[in-house]
Amino acid sequence: MERLSKEDYALVEELREQVAIAQCEENESHFKYGFSAGLLVQQEAHAQMSQKNKE
Repeated sequence: MERLSKEDYALVEELREQVAIAQCEENESHFKYGFSAGLLVQQEAHAQMSQKNKE
């Protein structure tokens, strides 16, 4: 902060904010992917158990 001009420091702050937003979006994407994959695995397991119980 001491070595940068106010304008440059403002750019650094803006960049940090943009990085934080990008990280949040990436985390949200990973969560959605993992959650969806978990639901699919659960549905598949349920379908297999239902089919096994019918036999």
